[in-house]
Amino acid sequence: MEAHKKFHKGVINALNAILNAELANSEKVYNTSINDQNLAIIEVIRELDKDQDLSDLNKKVKEEEARQKINARIKKAQTNYLERNKALTNAKNKLKEASANLIEAEKYKLTAIDNLNSYLQQKRPSEKLLEMINIDLDQYSKYVNDANKALLDVDNYICLLYTSPSPRDRTR
Repeated sequence: MEAHKKFHKGVINALNAILNAELANSEKVYNTSINDQNLAIIEVIRELDKDQDLSDLNKKVKEEEARQKINARIKKAQTNYLERNKALTNAKNKLKEASANLIEAEKYKLTAIDNLNSYLQQKRPSEKLLEMINIDLDQYSKYVNDANKALLDVDNYICLLYTSPSPRDRTR
């Protein structure tokens, strides 16, 4: 059981490490995405400032349009991040629950095996009966064999008596 628990714990720890790495990666991807979007808005503003053909009002309108697009991407990234983290956290919880259930099932299995072994180790009823009436099994077997021999001997006498002529048969 201990070796099984150790193996089980190793597998669970490995799966938890993978899920934790995925959570960390998810956060890294999210933070990179937010940073990229912030850099994108800064780049839009720089490009608009360079454009001498646009009025200040048009620059503000284009900047606002760019901000709305980028904010929509940021919101989408945030939604994806939260959904992914929720799924990964749920997977970790399910793994913990499954692990506890497997360990509990293993305990029940071992109890069942012990009970079965105990049952199989008990003496058979005939052995208990012989023990109760204090008969040695070898003596019992010898007695049965001797009785069978005696019956065979009797059978020979019965056959001999049956085939021998009776006194009535001799007087005729």
